[in-house]
Amino acid sequence: MKQCPTCKNMNEDAAMFCDNCGSPLGAGAPPPPQPMGNVSPAGGMPMAPQPSAPPPMGAASAGGSITCPQCNTSNMPGTLYCDNCGADLRSASAAPSAAGMGQPQYTPPAYNPPAYAPPAQPAYTPPAQPQYTPQSFAPSPPRIMAGGQSLMVPQKSEIIIGRSDVASGWAADVDLTPAGGTADQGVSRRHAKLTWQGQWMIEDMDSVNGTYLRGQKLVPLQKTALNNGEVVQLGRIQVTFYAS
Repeated sequence: MKQCPTCKNMNEDAAMFCDNCGSPLGAGAPPPPQPMGNVSPAGGMPMAPQPSAPPPMGAASAGGSITCPQCNTSNMPGTLYCDNCGADLRSASAAPSAAGMGQPQYTPPAYNPPAYAPPAQPAYTPPAQPQYTPQSFAPSPPRIMAGGQSLMVPQKSEIIIGRSDVASGWAADVDLTPAGGTADQGVSRRHAKLTWQGQWMIEDMDSVNGTYLRGQKLVPLQKTALNNGEVVQLGRIQVTFYAS
């Protein structure tokens, strides 16, 4: 053992600097032999046992060697000054002990809750409202006179005037046959049509012999206003129209 000349601390024989104060130890002579047992060297009187001094505590604690930051020498735990170069080890960190190495640290996985998306609501579409189209109804059927007799007229907003044909099963709304309105007289089965549009309108149904009003031949399929008491010629048959 080597005794530090400055603080009298006992150091290992191979130590070059004091572990307590860092003073250089050099190669000085070994310290004087210590008395054996509890007997003092002077009077042979027993001596009380001296309590062993606790190891110096530094910044590095037991459980791992301390690496010198200056010369990278490994020092024993609790060493305050490097045994090789005397550097101050109090601010050095102890290397981790073997018992604490190689243990993986558990890191819990990050929990990311799924984003809540409310279910899509179907767009409200109001039901379609039925379109109301007002119908034009005649207040009363008109009167039609032909050959001095009144013909039957139904109460309708559209009335076909012509001649009925038993062979084909066709029946006109106003049949001119009783008044002589035959094919020989130039009357077609669908000769003319009366339409109520707030007033009665007449149009030729593209007949063979045409429809005449006020001495003029009507353009086929084109409506013309019909006044009360006017005479209409269909082929060679004349009829008188009365609005009511």
